[in-house]
Amino acid sequence: KNDLFDEQAFRLSNDVNINHKFNPIFDGSANFTVTDTWEDNNHDKSNYSYGARLRADYLETLRQTLIYSGTYADESRGESLDNAIFLETYAELYKGWDMTFDQGATWENPADGPDTSSLVVRVKNSMKPHESFTLLADYSWRWEKEEDESYERRDRGRLRSFWSPIDTLSLSGTYRYQKSESGTDTSWEYNLSWLPL
Repeated sequence: KNDLFDEQAFRLSNDVNINHKFNPIFDGSANFTVTDTWEDNNHDKSNYSYGARLRADYLETLRQTLIYSGTYADESRGESLDNAIFLETYAELYKGWDMTFDQGATWENPADGPDTSSLVVRVKNSMKPHESFTLLADYSWRWEKEEDESYERRDRGRLRSFWSPIDTLSLSGTYRYQKSESGTDTSWEYNLSWLPL
């Protein structure tokens, strides 16, 4: 409840969560949440969020997770719907080196504006060749389109490094890369942290 300039707002949420382990390899979960909002004693908005997850641990070093999520909103300006589904694959390739490969799709039907959809492929790498040094790299390809238009591709990449030669000193650097039909952007960022005491 909020009282500001004689305005009042109430919000009520209810949620249900289910978890189940099918066997030693597969387990899953599902959730559903309903949120209603009242402003000045008028029912202003209803929001429904839902999702499901199925995980498979094939090996100690290999697992996959299928994730679906969505939101439906009914408010004064209209109805909107957002959905997404992703398959995430994680593999520990070597001690200190793991990789994640994600692929999925999203689609949105906003209350105002055109419908949009996208396809996403993403690769992440994490390497720790030494206790004092960590290297992270990720790259994604995204194809987006609005209703009745063709897909536009956008690439994004990031390389990060962290080095702590001693307990009181740490250095980090980040390189970012982005490419789209409008052009290419790159940037560098460096950080140095020293704690003498």
